[in-house]
Amino acid sequence: MKKYFTSLLIAFLAVSCLDKVDMPDDIVNKLGVPTVTMDSDVESLIEKTMTCEGTIQSTGKGKSIKSRGFCWSENNQSPTKSDSWKESGDHAETFFATIENIKGSTTYYIRAFAENEYGIAYSENTITYNSPLIWKEMSRFSGQLRINESICSIENKLYISCGQRTQNPFDPLGDTWRFDIQKNVWQALGDFPGNKRMQSATFTIGNSVYVGCGRSNIDSITYFNDFYKLTNDSWESIVISPFTARNAPIGLSASGKGYLIGGTNISVVNAEVWEYSDDKQNKGWKRLNDFPVAIYSGISFCTKDRFFAGFGIVDQTDGKRVWEYDRENDRWDLYTTAPEDMGIPYSGVTIGNKAYISDQFAIWELDLETKTWKTKTPLPDSLSGNDKGQCMFSTGHSIYIGLSGSDILFEYKPLWE
Repeated sequence: MKKYFTSLLIAFLAVSCLDKVDMPDDIVNKLGVPTVTMDSDVESLIEKTMTCEGTIQSTGKGKSIKSRGFCWSENNQSPTKSDSWKESGDHAETFFATIENIKGSTTYYIRAFAENEYGIAYSENTITYNSPLIWKEMSRFSGQLRINESICSIENKLYISCGQRTQNPFDPLGDTWRFDIQKNVWQALGDFPGNKRMQSATFTIGNSVYVGCGRSNIDSITYFNDFYKLTNDSWESIVISPFTARNAPIGLSASGKGYLIGGTNISVVNAEVWEYSDDKQNKGWKRLNDFPVAIYSGISFCTKDRFFAGFGIVDQTDGKRVWEYDRENDRWDLYTTAPEDMGIPYSGVTIGNKAYISDQFAIWELDLETKTWKTKTPLPDSLSGNDKGQCMFSTGHSIYIGLSGSDILFEYKPLWE
């Protein structure tokens, strides 16, 4: 009777416990299922994916492995094929699979599995994978808090210059700072060589930053039209500007040239468009056809071969229109109008064929192929409701947003939402 009971027990285990991760190795081997391990190095080589690696240590008593792959869960720390799973297309001992539609700011539990004619076995080890954060706070800005600053980026570096103090006395500033994204470190650079100013314009050409125009509010208001170039942490003056002094023009960097759009000196709001080239043979400013409306304090953004400008102050009201530049015909065509429920657009950048615009409370996404708008994500609490605006710049697939009256800067990964 005892022998008969033991045989029943073994048969029961063979039928019902093939997928139990806590089975001792000797029982697993007796049952004939494979032995599989999960590699600890889970990578996100592409947004919203994770690539996993597993290894077949033994095929068990089976003649071959029928299937192999990975299962995962956000809640079950010992996931099985009852949870989410994906089969690998590899047939070697070491196998891989890329799991798609992964959410950002989420913890996943992952195990490898392998199956032969005796059943399924899971890796004894479960890998815990934390996907990239959608929002991540960076190092706080080290300098004087300011608004109306000039900001731009070159590769993995952010540059901030000039601006206006946020506390009395509300003087303009002339210091310059650089933020290294990879090192997450702020560094003070040489001071801006011109008059201290705010609401200046900025653009980049190659590895150089250009800052100019703007105004001062010390004693009486003074407007500027001079421009300076920062290269390798050293400032120099560029050729004399042929246009009148102004503040709050739109700066734009595109196709290896800098552009200046609109601006105001209180008595006049203009629609002029100027192009700056740093080529040795054609160095200097060139007047282009005017922008469709007189504008200042607007936003520009561009892709590899398209560039846009708009929003800002038009006819003394906050504008919601965006124009695209037709370089072949030197004209600006109305491209789209922002949704009515968008707040005041403060800044914008592009990643791929999408533009991302910030108002006081949220990020908006504009599909540049379909002209479709949608609300992407609310701003973090520490940024939301800032009526002084938000600075934005993008590099790679990340957007950096914040500052403008605060020392807070966040990294935002829109593709992981």
